Amino acid sequence: MKFIYLFYFLILSSSFLSQESSKQEYIGVLRTESDEIISYKISFKELGNNSIEGESITDFYGKNNTKAKIKGTYDKNTNSISFYETSNLSSKSKVDVSQFCFIKIENIEIKEIKGKNIIQGSFKGFYPSGKSCTNGFIYLAKTSFSEIIKEVKSVSDSLKKAESIEIDRAKTVLVNNSTLSLNWISNKIIIEVWDTFDEDEDKLKIVFNDKIILDNLEIKNEKKTIEIPFTEKVGILKIIAKNEGEIPSNTVSVNIVDSKKLTPFISKLKTGESISINFKKKF
Repeated sequence: MKFIYLFYFLILSSSFLSQESSKQEYIGVLRTESDEIISYKISFKELGNNSIEGESITDFYGKNNTKAKIKGTYDKNTNSISFYETSNLSSKSKVDVSQFCFIKIENIEIKEIKGKNIIQGSFKGFYPSGKSCTNGFIYLAKTSFSEIIKEVKSVSDSLKKAESIEIDRAKTVLVNNSTLSLNWISNKIIIEVWDTFDEDEDKLKIVFNDKIILDNLEIKNEKKTIEIPFTEKVGILKIIAKNEGEIPSNTVSVNIVDSKKLTPFISKLKTGESISINFKKKF
């Protein structure tokens, strides 16, 4: 449970760092092409004529903590934001300045999801020379002190109820023909699937012991829960990509839940590719 507490501690701590009412602050993560997850935060002021200026912090509280200056635009008519990092203000990283990767996003709509303002979409990274360094996805949520307090209490209460559940923390990425083997206790298999970043119309086919459970499941940001009875000694679950959505490849977050264990992974597939999860009942 320490990982979840740490994540919310970081959010809570960061909310104390900028309580100026004129500033807007968003906090979350960057996910690179290589599936590296990096904490990220931006704060900015509106200067008029849709322009904004502020700071970003990458890997806050980490050994590569870097603060950079950002400039961009915020169009209230379309509720969209663009910004780019222009230069470093400070850094703990030992990387040569010519090797810093500056983040840029363009025309991302600020969506309201469950009452919260969310920035989610693609980003591009560039060296100071202008050469591309990495691409990926950005996910940021607008923070406010009162909202963070509610979230911390909610998560704390949920964790107290879930103390008996063992969580496999490994960030496994399963690609075509990957196989995962699990010993199983429960008489049912609970599967949770969702899109961590942009909803881009990824669709899955789910098959259990050669029986089609769902043939055209569209993945959303909100978790979809599927329950499959499992009373046999063994079982094979197949997850098949029906398409690659608007942003290839078909990338979906998955939780496999037993009575005492939760196994998370990410499936990353092209159209027609599949992964398998083998279940063996422990009597």
